[in-house]
Amino acid sequence: MNLPPPGIIYSCGYQLRTLPDFLQQLQQAHVTVVLDVRETPWSYRPGFSAKPLRAVLAAAGVEYEHARYAGNPKSLRSRADSHQHCLGLYAEHLGQQPEIVTQFDCWLQPQLAQGRNVCLLCYERHPADCHRAVLLYRWQALTGHDALIVHLNPDGAPRFTTQDLTAVQALVCV
Repeated sequence: MNLPPPGIIYSCGYQLRTLPDFLQQLQQAHVTVVLDVRETPWSYRPGFSAKPLRAVLAAAGVEYEHARYAGNPKSLRSRADSHQHCLGLYAEHLGQQPEIVTQFDCWLQPQLAQGRNVCLLCYERHPADCHRAVLLYRWQALTGHDALIVHLNPDGAPRFTTQDLTAVQALVCV
C-alpha cells in the first residue's frame, strides 16, 4: 500500500456526505487532525456538529480542533449578494485582519513539521465555493509555503458558484 507523504494539507466539505463517507475520505488520506474552520461548528447534517464529530473522529484516531477565528463571519455572509461575492468579502476580511492568517500559520506550521496530515473542514463540498480555499491560498501567498494542498473528492454536489480554484487564488494575490 502506498502511503501519501506526510505533511499534506487536505480540504474537505461535507455537503451531501454521510459521516461514514467523510470518515472514509479521511482514512484513505491518512488524515491525523481535522481543523474545523466553520465560524459555528453546528450542522443540520447528522454527526457534523462539533461534539458528535469530535467523538466519532476520536474513535477513529483523528484529532478534532475548531478554529472559530478562521470562520467566515456571519456579518460578511449576510452582507453578500451572492456566494461568489461572499468569498470576495472573506478575502478582503483576511487582508484587513492578517492576524487570522498568522494564527492559522502558528497552528499549522507545527502540524506540518511533525509530518501530520491536516484536513480543513467546512460545509461546501467544492473548494472553489468555500472560504477554506481562500484561507489556504492566502496563507500560501503570505508565507510562501509550498505545502501540497489536496481537495478531497470535491465533486458530487451542486455548485454555489461557477468559479474555479484559479479564480479563488486570484482573490488572494498579495
